[in-house]
Amino acid sequence: MKMTQKKSLGLSKEKKYGLSIVLAVALLGNFAPPAPALAAAPTQSALATPAVAETATTPEEEAISTVQDTLTDICRESDKIPDEMEEKCAKDLFGILMQESMGKATAVGDHGMARGWFQINRHYNPSVTVACAEELRCSAEWTLDHLVVNKYVKYQNWAIWCHNGCNINKKYVPAVKRKITLYWSTPLPVVTAEDHRALAKK
Repeated sequence: MKMTQKKSLGLSKEKKYGLSIVLAVALLGNFAPPAPALAAAPTQSALATPAVAETATTPEEEAISTVQDTLTDICRESDKIPDEMEEKCAKDLFGILMQESMGKATAVGDHGMARGWFQINRHYNPSVTVACAEELRCSAEWTLDHLVVNKYVKYQNWAIWCHNGCNINKKYVPAVKRKITLYWSTPLPVVTAEDHRALAKK
């Protein structure tokens, strides 16, 4: 029986030995360690590190604030402005500011009586100091309170109109809205009155 099986396979002892050697070499090849070049390849986390470093902001960059951000914060912090009106409130303040001073803290008008970012007129509002008028947050908070007194939440256009004097200039509200359309999407850095004056001396 064994002789018949060996004959039918047609394999001699030498051929069987050779075949065993080939199989052993093939199996060993499958378990070979990875090539040095592959083993030295950088990991995914190592590759990601430079990208993170490139996008990181410096403390100086983080310190730069914009007029839009400041006004948005003021409207968000106010308990007089409903949540759904916060963005519109910031834009309306921005439009008034751009109409009044074009974003210049040291702006002066009305023969020296109107001062600062929002051109708050000290003749009609003697309690507002020049320092407050020239400081963005102080003047914006005063302006927002003035809008609210003039029923801003319910009558927004009327309140905006009254910043320039109720019933004085019918073109004032459209001009404010036009300034919003033109400039809101362009970040406006906060340049203080001191910085303006320092730049003017150069």
